[in-house]
Amino acid sequence: MPVDETPLYSLSKANLFFAKSYNGVCWSYLGKDNRSTDDTAKMINLAHASLLHWSESEVCTPANLQRGEFLVSMAYSAAGRGEPAYYHAKRCFDLTFSELGSMNPFDIAYAYMAMARVSALTGLDNEAKEYLSKMVDAARATQNKVDMKIFIGDLDSGNWYNVTDLVRENVKLLISTSDL
Repeated sequence: MPVDETPLYSLSKANLFFAKSYNGVCWSYLGKDNRSTDDTAKMINLAHASLLHWSESEVCTPANLQRGEFLVSMAYSAAGRGEPAYYHAKRCFDLTFSELGSMNPFDIAYAYMAMARVSALTGLDNEAKEYLSKMVDAARATQNKVDMKIFIGDLDSGNWYNVTDLVRENVKLLISTSDL
């Protein structure tokens, strides 16, 4: 009996499926308290795979690429790898401000968060504080309560190195000013 060679998905739909799937799985690794070395490697690979599949999807927007770069930066930051974390945080930041009309207010806040986290990771505490201040201002423009809850959860997670206390203060400030 011949095998049906009709694809179930177009390549673009398959890319979209894998982009979203790998994104979700990567976030589950980011939220894991005790990642093994293998978990960390998989988390980074998932972030890259998600970004690649987004970039190959016909429905990819600049915001999808920006969010993918953010995720890759987060994965490297969580792994304590400053140089690649900075590279992808900077790509996220540059995409955000070169395609500002394509971004939501929380995308701007996330771009600042990426730069703040990588600055903290690499010991540039004053830069981290500057980015955190800009991040809070950008986050306040977010009107959607669901987006704000997700943003605060992401802000309140992971290692913030020497600026952890300031981050916790900012979390409290955002919660109190956003009626969550």
